[in-house]
Amino acid sequence: MKVAIIGWGSLIWNPGNMNLVFEKWRNDGPKLPIEFARKSRDGRITLVIYERYLDVPNLWVKTYWNLIEVKNLDEAIEILKERERTIKEYIGYVSEDLKYEKMHPKILEEIEQWRKSKELDGAVWTALPSKKTPKQIQTPLRKKFEEILGWKCVSKV
Repeated sequence: MKVAIIGWGSLIWNPGNMNLVFEKWRNDGPKLPIEFARKSRDGRITLVIYERYLDVPNLWVKTYWNLIEVKNLDEAIEILKERERTIKEYIGYVSEDLKYEKMHPKILEEIEQWRKSKELDGAVWTALPSKKTPKQIQTPLRKKFEEILGWKCVSKV
């Protein structure tokens, strides 16, 4: 089965033990709305699919991809889940018969068209939600983002 893993962050330079087919990641993955919009458990700001950019296609970026040696889509989901140290709910997927229901249809359509163009049986990706930093953390870059993009900070802290 030909299943791709789509990546855009640390997965590219630190894939772990995922039985990847290509030594180097391919740089012609689907265009997605990716942004530094999540604070990880270890405090790093990380890239995630950012749905606020849905209607701003010029902010969508080309992602990377690699094939993974698996027997089926469920195995690919499990391997990526383990590498990302997350739960199955945060692993996105598409195949001829299955689609990740928690992703915006516009994003799913982009990935599905790309999957078909590459003649792949399926694709998986990390689908962690974005999380913003507390309002009190007002860095110069954050202030510019808020001005330029019209962000309104909402914080639970």
